[in-house]
Amino acid sequence: MKLYLSTLLVSLLISFNVKAQPSAFTLNTWLPATERLNSPLLDPQQLISAVFKQMNMELLIVNKPAERSIREANSGIADGEFMRISNIHDLYPNLIKVSPEIGQMNFVVFSKLENIDLSAGWQGLTSYKIGYVMGWKIIEKNIASFKHTFSVGNAATLFSILSADRFDVIIYEQSRGLKIIKQLGIMNVNAKLPALSSQKMYLFLHKKHQKLVPQISQTINAIKAKAKIHLN
Repeated sequence: MKLYLSTLLVSLLISFNVKAQPSAFTLNTWLPATERLNSPLLDPQQLISAVFKQMNMELLIVNKPAERSIREANSGIADGEFMRISNIHDLYPNLIKVSPEIGQMNFVVFSKLENIDLSAGWQGLTSYKIGYVMGWKIIEKNIASFKHTFSVGNAATLFSILSADRFDVIIYEQSRGLKIIKQLGIMNVNAKLPALSSQKMYLFLHKKHQKLVPQISQTINAIKAKAKIHLN
């Protein structure tokens, strides 16, 4: 009987300790780890990591496919979403934007073709076979009426298909796309300027964490001011 009680007590204590341990604050992102670092001084991930460290909160950033990533953040499965355009909460109303911005992205055309006229912006792509990553809302919105558009699951696949001449053009973020081209050893693919769109990028939290927004915002401002650099 004593052995049973002792065993039960130990089990209860273990259970209590497990429940008492705070879980990490989880942010989803479409960005693979290899694409998150884009500044030798202070990139967006380093900034957010520094923010949560200063707030004494354990942070976990998890890579998910773009569409799944934002849906899980909106549903509350994740605590928030890392690096999205300013108005994404128009589509996902459970998300709250945290200002100021944590970075900027330039959405550009990549192609082997030489004579692509982008003077009309997105409309200059109507006759091309276009590839993009599923879940990138700014792209989906602007090419919704085009006939020849194809979504894929990730950037590596996107650039590989372009390299194999199965897409005429693809649309991706400029600096990260150039890194992928280098990593994959792709030849004869270039970024076409001007950019189709340049967007400030923000951290979003699920509405259940609304009380954290002012503190996180203040901390972002403080760290950016101390760093005294522009985030790209």
